[in-house]
Amino acid sequence: TKVRITAEEKQFWGDLSIDSTKVNKTTGGITHLKVDVLPDKISGSLLIADSSGEAVYKLGAEAIKGKEQIIFRTDDPDWIINSNKWNLTDPHFLTWEIGKDDFIASLSLHYEQMEIALAGRTSDTINLNFRKVQISKLLSQSVIPLLPDGIIDAEIHYSDQAKQYLDSNLDVNQ
Repeated sequence: TKVRITAEEKQFWGDLSIDSTKVNKTTGGITHLKVDVLPDKISGSLLIADSSGEAVYKLGAEAIKGKEQIIFRTDDPDWIINSNKWNLTDPHFLTWEIGKDDFIASLSLHYEQMEIALAGRTSDTINLNFRKVQISKLLSQSVIPLLPDGIIDAEIHYSDQAKQYLDSNLDVNQ
């Protein structure tokens, strides 16, 4: 295990590397977490590999500060989630309009026929959709052994207009 932390005026870099892991009697490979904090940008990445060195989870993102907004994006439009390469349709997936305190979401993540999408504005309605998402393609059953598998089709709508409300439709099939 290696930890490296560097801090200077208005800057911070951190790295955590673990040579191997063991969760529920499953041996894994390296784990690497990296975070950089600069005055106009924060970036982070996560890699969790199996014992052969193949990525099981690999994703990264950054938040870039502009004058009136903060943009959340990724340099790599392919995220590895449970050893599967999911694709972000647009690397720019979230914007925070600072003066309006409004978040604008535009995340669309795909793997085969599956999709996870988050879209909308907090000043209006945010929609989270799962289309034909197989649970075992997201979460490892070797790490969570009693996790049931199935296909999730779900729509969740959140609105903060006048009063907060949450509307959802969830269907899980074996």
